[in-house]
Amino acid sequence: MKFLLAAILSLQAGAALADDVIWRTQWRPENPGGGAKGVCDIAPAIDGGAFVAFYYQQPGKGGGDVGSIAKFSSSGELQWHRSGIAGAGMLLEPDSVGNLYVSARGGPGFTAKYSAGGTLQWSLHFQSNSTVMDMALDADGNCYILRSNYTLQGFYSDMIKVNPDGGAVWTRSIAAEQVFGYLEWDSEGNLACFINFRDGSPSQMIVYDVMGNVVRSFVLMTEYVDSDASVAFGPENELYYAYPLRRLNEDGTAGWVRVLNGAEVECDANRVYTTDGSTAYFLDRTNGFTLWSEAIPENRYPNFRHPEPSLDGLGNYWLVRGEENSDNAVPVRLKTSGLLSVVYPISGDARLAVGDASDMYFLAKPGNFGQVNSLVISKLRNGIDHDSAQLVRGRTTENSHYAIMHS
Repeated sequence: MKFLLAAILSLQAGAALADDVIWRTQWRPENPGGGAKGVCDIAPAIDGGAFVAFYYQQPGKGGGDVGSIAKFSSSGELQWHRSGIAGAGMLLEPDSVGNLYVSARGGPGFTAKYSAGGTLQWSLHFQSNSTVMDMALDADGNCYILRSNYTLQGFYSDMIKVNPDGGAVWTRSIAAEQVFGYLEWDSEGNLACFINFRDGSPSQMIVYDVMGNVVRSFVLMTEYVDSDASVAFGPENELYYAYPLRRLNEDGTAGWVRVLNGAEVECDANRVYTTDGSTAYFLDRTNGFTLWSEAIPENRYPNFRHPEPSLDGLGNYWLVRGEENSDNAVPVRLKTSGLLSVVYPISGDARLAVGDASDMYFLAKPGNFGQVNSLVISKLRNGIDHDSAQLVRGRTTENSHYAIMHS
């Protein structure tokens, strides 16, 4: 195949090339708060577009936070916007036919289903002292809602299965006390519920099948599973969880342990991907040995929360680092050949998601935390292998120049 050297650009290591960005939209929502105060979540749509969730603050002294969702097309154009949905904490889960499920973290709990066109299909409003901790969808469009509740008799937690029409299928009691929890699908299509207890007791994993039966249950060797980014299931249905980073076999026997502070984890057929905040690691799945590692430069997360690391369909491990002396967030793609930062810096708080074609979606609100501003929504062409004949980059370590070659 004949290649043409199109250009050699003198870029700082980590700068972007135009081919990376499929589209980028800057949008200031119209609402009583004058724009967006913060971001909540982003999720890819089946048409190549994106759903985003954010919130604004009601005007006036003591005005509360109000949640909103919006849909952008495959070319980055705003298609619809719905406001007044919930508070500052929202979760998004698109189904396989284009609908969107939305849950509100915090009280009162709330879950709703919207069509691809933004029409409300149904909504469930829970009691005022009930909060949604997490939400998951199965392939048939059933929704599983993990809740924390309070009555005069005290706290309790449960999980509800709701069918695609909004009807309750079953409810399972999780714990007779106040807990914090997350949901994650295992490798056999069962739903794992990870529970943290307020009294510092070891965390617990309870795995349910889609009929609500308990498949297995184990006490974990940690007091707190930080988030659903801190757990991952491997191809043998083994569990990797932090902190410290451990392997738990499907039968409950303990595997290897790696002491990595604040580790977050992903897994594929061969490797475990993790970061402790300052260094990224690729580990052997069977024994936990380090296959490759590299320090993350300028490690300072912007604002109060960094986006969860993600593993795409090409074997790249994505995370976001903070730029030194700024509020910029820089998406970083980690490959065994080295560290690449492939997009422009994103100012302010950010979220990321992986699309079906391994494209990456980013939602960010520029500016300082709490400052009202526009949103920036971006889609990156991660589906092109940058080491293939489609787009080849050669970088020299001496001058960090990139050679772009097109067929």
